[in-house]
Amino acid sequence: MKNKYYSSRTATTYLSKMSLMSLLLLMAAVTSFGQNITTGDFRTNGTATFSSPTNWQTYDGSNWVNATSGPANAATATATATVDTQFYVKSTIGAIVTTIPNITTTASTTITVPSTALLAKGQYVSGPFIPGNATISSITNSTQFVLSAAALAGTGTLTFSVPNKITGVTWTANSSKITFNSANLIGTPAAGQPISGGNIPANAFIYSVSLNGANSTIQISTNTTTPVATTIANASTNATLSFGSQLGNNTIMELQTPPSPIYVGMPLNGPGLGFGAIYVTVINVNGNPNCIQMSAAPSSSRPSNFLIIGGLQMSISTYLGAINSGTIAVGNLVVGTGIPAGTTVTSVSGNRITFSQPANAQAFTLIPPATLSFYPANTSIANVFINHKTVVDESNTALINNLYVNNALSSNAGVGAAYSNATLTIGNNTTPKSLFLGNLTVATNASIAIGAFNAKHSI
Repeated sequence: MKNKYYSSRTATTYLSKMSLMSLLLLMAAVTSFGQNITTGDFRTNGTATFSSPTNWQTYDGSNWVNATSGPANAATATATATVDTQFYVKSTIGAIVTTIPNITTTASTTITVPSTALLAKGQYVSGPFIPGNATISSITNSTQFVLSAAALAGTGTLTFSVPNKITGVTWTANSSKITFNSANLIGTPAAGQPISGGNIPANAFIYSVSLNGANSTIQISTNTTTPVATTIANASTNATLSFGSQLGNNTIMELQTPPSPIYVGMPLNGPGLGFGAIYVTVINVNGNPNCIQMSAAPSSSRPSNFLIIGGLQMSISTYLGAINSGTIAVGNLVVGTGIPAGTTVTSVSGNRITFSQPANAQAFTLIPPATLSFYPANTSIANVFINHKTVVDESNTALINNLYVNNALSSNAGVGAAYSNATLTIGNNTTPKSLFLGNLTVATNASIAIGAFNAKHSI
């Protein structure tokens, strides 16, 4: 009798504290399996690691011979690449009321300024040590106000703003233009900015704007590929329109000037945007270099939102800063820090690639650029027999169809095999490792474990 732990070629099982116990003692009685030994199979003949040929043997079709490489290096990379560098950027902050330079903040919600004369409750506050979407909760006195979230300690310029909007707007069904009074306008509308409110269709942006007092007009569009003015099907009365910045449920976003170029495929990470699952699909919306379109709409409107763009995030899409060698092809196996086991390339467009499954999640902090290696999709090892203490210190680059973790009574690894109650340990303290395989069989008194919980390993 034997039990098997099955792992999909594409689905990833993340090892966690909750799953460790089930994996650590995953056992089954092992007798002779009648396993067919195949050319290219691996077996241990002593304590081993996946990266080194030491204490590994391979089957050459007739005999077991000393291996020249560990099973982690059974395939040769067809390409290597470095993911682009991440950077911070902010959404636009609406209509600026005033700026106050050289303000020193502490880790507190109380902010001291020379004068609060131009400030009001509800204004957005932006600055190098101010959290995104922070507002004035209350005015304490002529020199102090209370922030909606605690600042960090530091000194910098504070900017006070209110959201861009147009109030009291009415239009009839099937209108091609919206007429409004510029006296009801807060902010400066511009082509490419997202716009919402009333019966404006989803994911709309400003196509054109003309400011002419009570006869000011705006046209909208929803086609970022070939922008044209869109007719608004449904009428609205006395509507309030919001524009610019980050608008909830609108895939268009207006950013402050980014410190680095933005490319299609770069993932986004920030409040209201998830943890990097959303990525850039269009840049320079309607000719506006600060406006982008995303693969999905944010969950909330957030003026002055801090974003992380680029790098390797919890997304199926990324942008490569450099393809260091070779050619990347659809179907390639992807191996690298933050890449779950069995991830393959599903599309390639220049330096933009998409994955068969999302990369590992990250917090709202910058991480160094990741180096990725790409391997042929059809490279596999039929069987790997773990007969001794073994560590997966390097992710495997060829699919292991069947992985056996044997015990002292096993007899499945061919003539001349030596057996013990084996332990297979995945990864180490700091670097995530993945094990790409089809079927996993663990014998009674043998075990599988993870190296530590400081890194996310995967099968």
